Amino acid sequence: AGYIGPAGIAFVGQFTNFFGILTSAGGAGIETGVVKYVAQHQGNDTNVRKVISTAAFTVTACSLIAALVVFLFVDYFSNLLFKSLEYRFILQLTALSLILVSIKSLLMAVLNGHKEVTKYTWINIITSLSTLVLSLLLVAKYRLTGVLIALVACQFLGFVITLFFTIKYHRFKINYLFQYFEWKVLKNLSAYSIMTVVASLTFPFSLVIIRNYIGSHLSWKEAGYWQSIWMISEGYLTFM
Repeated sequence: AGYIGPAGIAFVGQFTNFFGILTSAGGAGIETGVVKYVAQHQGNDTNVRKVISTAAFTVTACSLIAALVVFLFVDYFSNLLFKSLEYRFILQLTALSLILVSIKSLLMAVLNGHKEVTKYTWINIITSLSTLVLSLLLVAKYRLTGVLIALVACQFLGFVITLFFTIKYHRFKINYLFQYFEWKVLKNLSAYSIMTVVASLTFPFSLVIIRNYIGSHLSWKEAGYWQSIWMISEGYLTFM
């Protein structure tokens, strides 16, 4: 906050929510289904591969569509989020990273389904610490631009960390990702996606609308104060 100011905090909130919308669209909301069916089919390697592979094809296709939408309407999204075209390149970088983020979420779901809680926890810890260090380095030099770049770069870093831990897991091979595609498996996975996708799209978008309203009718400084209070409340509720 000291480096980017209240308005910068508001724009970070805008970008974070937009990124959340993209990752939800790219992930197709099937992570819960992946966890369930990987856990259910433990001991049946063929069925587990079908679940993982079908999910990988699905999130790849959804991520490509979401990325294409961002590239086609990047100016609109940049004005919607930042009231400027200055950060359109950040949105383009985000679109390019979307497939990696979706695959990372899929790999995390696979580990969760196999009840690899230790690996799951270590991935989150290492990713969070790496994000903190990278954000501090970039924000000190590039201010708001540095924060936004760090948020994108940390997604790639998280993918690498997750891939490393997953490859070391003896019950998973990287070639499991794109072996099969079965409509029946997709139908089973999609049963878990509708509620997840709707909630993941509407809630972040409502926050974007609120910040835009405050920024337009008061100021972006005031929107930053609102965002700060919101973040404090989120942190407080985490410990409840």
